[in-house]
This record gives sequence, C-alpha cells and structure tokens, in this order.
Amino acid sequence: MKTKIYLSVCLVLSVYFFKAQNNKEFEEYKKNEAKAFQDYKEKENKEFANFLKQRWAPFTSKKGQPAPINPKPLVIPTNVPKPIDQPNKDNLPLVKPELKGLEFKPAPQPFVASDKFESKKAIVFYGTPLSIGYNPFILQHVSSISEDGLGNYWDLMCSKNYSTFVNEIEAISVSLSLNDWGKYLLIKKISEQFHQNKNDQVCLQFFILNQLGFDSKVAKADDNFVLLLPTEELVYGISFIPINGKKYYVINSNGSSFYTFNKSFSSKNKSISFNSNKALTINDDIKQKVFTLKNGKTIIIDYNANAINYLNDFPQAELSVFFNYPVTEITEMSILRELKPQLIGLSEIDAVNFLLSFLHSSFEYKTDDLQFGREKWFYPEHLFFYPFSDCEDRSILFAYLVKSLLNLEVIGLNYENHVSTAVLFNGDLKGDKIVYKNKSYLACDPTFIGASVGMTMPQFINAAPKVIEIK
Repeated sequence: MKTKIYLSVCLVLSVYFFKAQNNKEFEEYKKNEAKAFQDYKEKENKEFANFLKQRWAPFTSKKGQPAPINPKPLVIPTNVPKPIDQPNKDNLPLVKPELKGLEFKPAPQPFVASDKFESKKAIVFYGTPLSIGYNPFILQHVSSISEDGLGNYWDLMCSKNYSTFVNEIEAISVSLSLNDWGKYLLIKKISEQFHQNKNDQVCLQFFILNQLGFDSKVAKADDNFVLLLPTEELVYGISFIPINGKKYYVINSNGSSFYTFNKSFSSKNKSISFNSNKALTINDDIKQKVFTLKNGKTIIIDYNANAINYLNDFPQAELSVFFNYPVTEITEMSILRELKPQLIGLSEIDAVNFLLSFLHSSFEYKTDDLQFGREKWFYPEHLFFYPFSDCEDRSILFAYLVKSLLNLEVIGLNYENHVSTAVLFNGDLKGDKIVYKNKSYLACDPTFIGASVGMTMPQFINAAPKVIEIK
C-alpha cells in the first residue's frame, strides 16, 4: 500500500515539474516571440522613416466622381393604382408577436483612460465625453514641411513607447463601436485637441492610422501637409491621387498639385471602409418624430441627434453602404416598440403593404436638389431628422424595416432615374418580379404612392435595374 502511495506521489510530482518546465519554456518562447516582433516593428519603422526622407514625386489629383444625379419628378405621381389581388396571401406565414431586442440593455460605460499614462486630456466626441490618456512625447512637432520633416517626425514618434497610446485609441474605438471612418474621425478629433497647428495634426493622424493598420499617406501642397486616404468603397465628390492602382482621396484640400510618395508603410495595411456591422454606442441626445398612421394611431420614433451629427461627417459613399448601415439602439428599440405591434397577426404580404403605406403617407417628398442643392443620400435614421426625403432615402429605410421587423430578404433596385426595393416572400405571389441569384423577389416601391406589393412605377416596368445586395 505504501509503495502505491509513494508511486502516486512521484507521478504527481513528475507531472507538476513537467508542467512547470513546459510553462517556463512557453513563457520564454512568448518573450522571445514578443522581442522578435518588436525588433521587426522597429526595423520596419526605421526603414519607412528613411524612405520618407527621400525626394517625393509630383502628382496631379483627379476630380472625384460626382454623385449620380437621378432626375426625379418634383412631385410624386398622384394617381392611385389598384392594388394587386393576392388570392393565396393567407397561406403565407403570419407575423409573430416576438419583440426581439426590447430587453433592457445598460447604457455604455464612459471610457476611462489607462493609469499607464502621465497625463489625461478631456475631449467630447459627438456628445460623448472621453478621457484620453497620453504621455508628453506624443506632442511632437514637425520641424519642416518637407521629406526630412516628416521622416524625422516618424523617427521621433517611433523612439518612444507609442504602442500604448495607439492601443488606447483602439480601445476607445471598440467601446464606441466605431467603424473605420469613425476611427479616423476620432483620431482627427484627438489630433485637433493635441495640436493647434494643422500640419502637426495631419502628421499625428498619418502616424496613428498607419500604426492601427490603415493605409494612409501624406502629400505636400502649398507649404502644407495633406492627408491621403484610400477607401474600400467608392467615394463621390472628393478629388483623389491614383497611386499603384489605388485612389488616395485628398482630405480637406482643394488643391490639384501635390508631392507625395508611392510606398505604403506596410503591405498589410488596409483601406478605410464605411461599412459597419455594429450599431454606434455614443451618448444619446434623444429627439423624437411623431407619426399618425392611417388607422388613426400615433407612434413616436426616437433618434439620437449625436448619431445624426456623426453620420453627417461621412462623405457620400456608394449606395450599398447606406442600405447596409445599422441604426442606433435607441432608434431600433423604438421602431420595434411602436411598429411591430401594428404587424402582429398579419400575413407577410399584408405586413409589407402596411410598411409601404407607412412610407407613402408619413414622409414628405422633396428632391435632394431642392432640399440641399446637391445629391445627398440618407442613412436610415436620417429620415426621422430631416423634414423631407426622396426615393433613395425611403427605399433605404423601408429595407431596414422589412429586415428588422419581418426578417425577410430585401434587395435594392437602382434604376437610371429611380431607386426602389424588392422583397423575397415565402410563397409564389402575383406581381412584377426581379430574379436575382435564382431567387424571385417581388417589387415593393416605397415612393410610388398607393402601390402595393408587386407594383413597379409604370416608367420602369421594362427597365433593368442594378441590384444592391443587402446583408
């Protein structure tokens, strides 16, 4: 018996020492890997700083593509079409009473700066107070508007422990659920708080964006530095410099002649995207819009005025961005609370017809040209803020409502002079159909007043629209 106990103890001790030895070796391995990565980063930064000091080449920017201006009627046609009779609509699934998303969610906690920093600076980012931790080294000034000036600036920034500050910005971005462009807006805001000089601001933005993994460049123009950013999606109305097959958009400059470089800091650095798969979580500044439905009931939709200001600082990107952008939680909750009960017990087609009627009757029509003097597409929440909307805007909100309230597939339809939608139902129904990827979608036009499911504006019945995928 004693022998068995002795052997068991020896076995346990052997396993313990074996694990301890393995843990020690693993920790040593991690330490060596971290050092190797740090050495690589230092080498990469040094090589890039030396490259920046070389003579830059002249470039001429090209005018940005203007947003497509679709000549729209000043007044929506007033004739009321006869709804399509759908004899088999009662065979479609009924809308169930689940109100997903209405569970209470605590407000996001304010971001607290790390204690690793010597100093803290308070900023307000679209109504959201932030405490930014930093060390004095981050307040470097660019010595001259030249290749040497930027190269020396990069050297100075890399000679300190910049990664803690960069990680702080990434942590704030995550806490606010910012997309790529939102991160740029945050970095811009921080740079403006740290520096009064515009060139120092641009240099700090350039450095942080690259260290965060975003491709960006700096150009010289009229004794000033200008930030250049490539984007994943097409951007309208902003001039760009083509470099190595990429469009680098010129941020905040009206010039056309520039000097810049063609190398990127890292081949792994990515372009800025405007898409987002998470709803923004900045502080709420709640405003409301009241609607009276055709059945006489009044509903109130909440929206976040801070989010409106944030979205207004986005450039005009391609339509797919607007169709796929999430709304803030406050708006999502009020839409579910106010509109979902109106749909319970209806068939899919009656529910979609209700939403079409809501878009037809609750939003006042005016073209972008008359409202803004230019083409301006709305994110879904914009329709609750601005007094008027047109076909793109209504289609974007309608698509969101169908997805969030009914969980049906929707596609956007981009005609030459019109934007509409089509919905995939769980049954074979009558009406104008758009076949896309072997699926048959029924036309649903939130701008064609009085039109029901399956009806297309007469002038577009024989037109072939470009399909916009909605995830």
